[in-house]
Amino acid sequence: MEPGSILDPLEAAFPKEVSLKGFFEPETVAVVGASERPGVGRSLLSNLVSDSRVLPGSFEPARKLTIYPINPRRDRICDIQAYPSLRACPTVPDLVVIVTPAKAAPAIVQECADLKIKSVTIISSGFKEVGAEGAALEARISEILKQPGCQTRVIGPNCFGTMCTRGNPPLNATFGSQMSLKGNVGLISQSGAMCTSILDWAFTAEVGFSYFASLGSGLDVDWYDMIMLYGQDEATKVIVLYMESIGNASRFMAAAQQVSCSKPIIVLKAGRTEEAAAAALSHTGSLTGADECADALFRRAGVVRVDTISDVFGLAKLLSCQNVPRGPRLMIVTNAGGPGVIATDSLIQNGAELAPVSEQLMSQLDTVLPPFWSHNNPIDILGSATPADYAQVLDIVLRDENTDGILVIAGGPVSTLSHNALSQQLKAAAGRCNKPLLSSFVGGEELEPARKMLLRAGIPCYSFSDEAARMYAYMASYYRNLQILYGKPLKTPFVDPAIPKRACAWLEEIRNEGRTLLSEHESKRLLSMFGIPIAETLVCATAEEAVTAAASLGYPVVLKLHSNTITHKSDVGGVLLNIGSEQAVREGYESIRANIQKATGSLAGFEGVTVQPMIDAQSWELLLGINVDAQFGPMIVFGLGGILVEIMKDKAIELPPLTPDLARRMIAQTKISKALQGARGRPPVPMDKLVDILVRFSDLVCSVPFLKELDINPLFAMGERIIAVDARVVLFDKATQQSEIPPLVVRPYPTQYISHAQTKDGRPLLIRPLHTADLETAIQFHNALSEESVCGYFHQNVPLATRVERSRLARLVSPLYDTAIPLSVFLEDEQETGDLGSPKQIGVGRVVISKTEPRAKVLLVIRDGYTGMGVGQLLLEKLFMIAETEGAQSATISLLHGADPSAPGMLSSAKLEALCTRMGMTRIELPGKILMTKTFA
Repeated sequence: MEPGSILDPLEAAFPKEVSLKGFFEPETVAVVGASERPGVGRSLLSNLVSDSRVLPGSFEPARKLTIYPINPRRDRICDIQAYPSLRACPTVPDLVVIVTPAKAAPAIVQECADLKIKSVTIISSGFKEVGAEGAALEARISEILKQPGCQTRVIGPNCFGTMCTRGNPPLNATFGSQMSLKGNVGLISQSGAMCTSILDWAFTAEVGFSYFASLGSGLDVDWYDMIMLYGQDEATKVIVLYMESIGNASRFMAAAQQVSCSKPIIVLKAGRTEEAAAAALSHTGSLTGADECADALFRRAGVVRVDTISDVFGLAKLLSCQNVPRGPRLMIVTNAGGPGVIATDSLIQNGAELAPVSEQLMSQLDTVLPPFWSHNNPIDILGSATPADYAQVLDIVLRDENTDGILVIAGGPVSTLSHNALSQQLKAAAGRCNKPLLSSFVGGEELEPARKMLLRAGIPCYSFSDEAARMYAYMASYYRNLQILYGKPLKTPFVDPAIPKRACAWLEEIRNEGRTLLSEHESKRLLSMFGIPIAETLVCATAEEAVTAAASLGYPVVLKLHSNTITHKSDVGGVLLNIGSEQAVREGYESIRANIQKATGSLAGFEGVTVQPMIDAQSWELLLGINVDAQFGPMIVFGLGGILVEIMKDKAIELPPLTPDLARRMIAQTKISKALQGARGRPPVPMDKLVDILVRFSDLVCSVPFLKELDINPLFAMGERIIAVDARVVLFDKATQQSEIPPLVVRPYPTQYISHAQTKDGRPLLIRPLHTADLETAIQFHNALSEESVCGYFHQNVPLATRVERSRLARLVSPLYDTAIPLSVFLEDEQETGDLGSPKQIGVGRVVISKTEPRAKVLLVIRDGYTGMGVGQLLLEKLFMIAETEGAQSATISLLHGADPSAPGMLSSAKLEALCTRMGMTRIELPGKILMTKTFA
């Protein structure tokens, strides 16, 4: 059972969100603008007719696809009865494809909305990609789709269409020249032209598709919708995206992070260079966003990014037939040194690593290999190796606990090695292997039969060893990204919830004064509020005050300009280091004052100086800051600091909020991270302290919504001490509305929904949203549920092994909290069994927020044996409060019809229905289920 099929038992509550299959598996299709003249309309109609048949290799009987050409000037088109309008069709079409000029599209979409047609594809171009006039057409269509009761969804405009090989019958609603092969890869492309190229490549690579769709400009149906659809499709094992712009980054993240836990998502995103980004803008009318921000988003979402179309198919084939490695360590077995060395270079350059050859492994290999083998990885078994030699080595390597994956390379003339015999040995090894097994037969076309034999057996075989190693590195990066998704956040927030309120109130006062730039002293005060260590900084209005401050701190000291208007102090001569005497302080004060006069022509920006201790010159200078991207919102930047930061560009970027695991990964991405482990006689920097500072900085960024710029440069790290020496904060001005400020892509843990309560008999309860640290507790909770409770929650009997599958649970207990909020009730005076030592989880609820309508759906289940304590009503009230707070106008809970009302010790559907009725909810009866709806005032 696919995990996606048991996530949302309330599909009936959101009919508009589950209507997308009409784009791929319709029974009736209308083509508005169909024509017999050569062109898009003729090509699309021909494809619908010719490709709506059972594909080779399929045996199920096909239904006949009914096609309605729409053309008011023709009675028949391509020998098919034509109709003057959609209203004139004998039945309402399931899918409407528009190929008319762009100006006609809004009226056609309005007709579709009036007829309750759910699926509309606009192939036509001439919309926002051509400028303001086209954008106005899109705006008119968007307004139609927002009309009350409208159930119409639109793919496009300016798109290639949709294709489905797994339908009955298959569907080719595109203007391409051929139908794709049947397979298990789902493709979503933003570019129609790329679709035709991808289809051509796929035929050559023997890659088949389950679903194939082009989004075009993404006016309505977007990445979120399509990724969620593909994610719940059992026939789709790998999802491939060709992307020019991400669009709504939060929606993309919401879908990708949910789906990537259970099936890989591969993205080929154009726009790495500024020139390519400009070309994408003119092509789609959409901004691409900063490319390094997109990389951070993909990593956080568990998505693998590749750089070429050939890599797309190489990786798609690999992931569709091989297990994901449990780490980056690859063992290379080769009969040729050169291809092994090339594979090693490719592996390391792409972020993976060679598996170590332990003494035990070396001893085992010595027993089966000649004395002159390489005694290292790559394991070079020499050019005289036979298929039997390969088999013996593989038998040993497969059992090695330090090996995460294996690459077998066969080079040399065909006359000295039977590649067909080696293929048989590899097939046998794969049958007893739970690690990814890749191969590379280095040679020409004469080896193609052997390569295809392996591919059909589920062992991808590459012509070049560097390509095989690169594919493994991509797989390892997918595993690494998944580990971040499963990573544990802190059990409790770093920061007292009262601190963000005080910080925001103080900063609001500064904005009310008409200021946006904080002084260095104010900037450090903000950092200090969130527990980030700062260098003691004293503000001095006069030279005498500076002398007194220096004496109190101890020499040597640093003098800096104090100003509410000048931001870069070094540029105007506003920083003096290593001041060692009282006289030097007086002279330094006057020097800074004179420098400001000279640089700015006045003393308006001079408000005195600050004095702080001189930090050890042997410190590492680091940078910690944010960059607010128009598309991705605040992005945290960490790396090498100091005056050469723009030149060295040694930095890593991540989306807030940061967990400790994310902070560690962020640090490891930089070159300076190796020096921080100890170098040039300097002691290592305490990594736990640095991680702590990064997470606290993330808390600050997430807590203050109107931060425009925030830089700590330098953040000095020396031995056990890490302190912020200089800081700069810029706020959005008071005139900027909150809606104009780019929001966080990833919503922080919603601490506002943490509360305490009591059972009917006074036992203490903790109610809070779940997070990944609750994974083990969730497993115990599911172990305690009866079959009746499981059926009441999922509306089917889901086996325990499926419910406690770790990737599924990780997705449920750590969602993006703007998509769904899981809420749990813990009994604080009773502990879970075993070594967990945590309060007992006795109730779980979930609020699922609609992405298209102001509605929510609610689920809940109470642990068997803990009913009758008032927990069910308490949890339901909290879930409704959350739904209303999140903007829903109503919330619906789905119940099984006809459940046993007398089931002891559990919250049956009948009992829950009675509870809902007492809470004033309305009741709608459907086949097999009951919908209870709460409407908010």
